[in-house]
Amino acid sequence: MGGGGKDAEGRGLQDSGCPQVILQTVTTTTDTTETEIQRRLGQSYKKTSIILGVIGMFILGIPLGIAAFIFARKAETQGVKATAGIVLAVLDIVLAIVVMVVLKPFNI
Repeated sequence: MGGGGKDAEGRGLQDSGCPQVILQTVTTTTDTTETEIQRRLGQSYKKTSIILGVIGMFILGIPLGIAAFIFARKAETQGVKATAGIVLAVLDIVLAIVVMVVLKPFNI
């Protein structure tokens, strides 16, 4: 090996008694690119919107419908189609309003 580099005092690294270290840049390829992370996040939002939409059909229609709609829109901003979540969200809100209007005369 040659003289190597120089230390702070200008001596060669071999002269200073320090071992010569060679750094290599290691590149790895992974499946977790930025696009993949966004897609997975969007899929998670999509599933959440569907679950909230289904539960909202039975209880707490308006709040769960709004939450389902928000999660569906978040999924679509991540590039994942969430049509089912949006449909369920709107259906929750509309059905909750209809039930309130129909049950109002009965004071239930």
